[in-house]
Amino acid sequence: MAIQTWMQTLTRIQCKLIKLHDMKIIHKKLIGLALLLTMITACEKPEGALYSGEPNRVSFLSSTTNIVMADGTLDAPVGRTSSEGELPIPVPLEASGAGHTHVFTISSPVTLADGESKTYVRIQVGDLSTVTPSAFAVTGAGLDVNAGLAFPMTIKIPEEHGSPTKVLSNAIQAQSLLSFSPIGQGTLDSEEGWWEETITPQIHKADGVNVYKVIEPFGFNNFVFMINADGTVSCPPQVIYMHSQYGPVTMRVSSGKVEGDWVVLNVSGYTVDAGSFGGGVERIRLPN
Repeated sequence: MAIQTWMQTLTRIQCKLIKLHDMKIIHKKLIGLALLLTMITACEKPEGALYSGEPNRVSFLSSTTNIVMADGTLDAPVGRTSSEGELPIPVPLEASGAGHTHVFTISSPVTLADGESKTYVRIQVGDLSTVTPSAFAVTGAGLDVNAGLAFPMTIKIPEEHGSPTKVLSNAIQAQSLLSFSPIGQGTLDSEEGWWEETITPQIHKADGVNVYKVIEPFGFNNFVFMINADGTVSCPPQVIYMHSQYGPVTMRVSSGKVEGDWVVLNVSGYTVDAGSFGGGVERIRLPN
């Protein structure tokens, strides 16, 4: 009986080993099949469309670009359909603003080096104080105010160099958030304006452009204005005072210009939510 029991136990162990062996073989076959299916799927479904046409065709990577002017240059990416050989491409720049094409210039032609499929159109930024931006935007920041300039332009790739994507034009919005530095004490003649007397606030100037900030002239908010290249003055609506009864007072300038040593702001209204205190004139003399 002992020998028979031992033989039955041995038989059961052998059967388990055979089943285990078969399962390993099946498992290996399943892994191999999965790898094969993965390879077939990868071959049948590439991630992107493959281009096998004419080499050295060029396009922009985007039709619109917003760029912050930081270090005197603007970079817009451009790519080509191959990477063999050196490829120079003429890229003209167009701008509607007066004098903008003299301030924003491209070192032409733009050249893709051998082995390079992507590069940047580098736009050099000149003296911004000689031109008027298309937009002068201000936003409140507590008692302070942030100011920014915007210059739209378009760069183009000639049709004969274009790739099948047809992104041959890039509308660029060059933007600048201005930094200010103090330049001294100015004079604010507000006899016909909000304060009804003459005061001497501190004046700050933006780096590289003729934008000026008047520091808390009425004991509350700063405000900014820009002297344009043609002698006119831009001053967007800004909060200048906090009225104890009516809340924030916004100065709305209808026109401005430089008259001799003075910046003259014609105010259409000092307004609050409840209405207007009427208009006036603010005259500012900058520090020497």
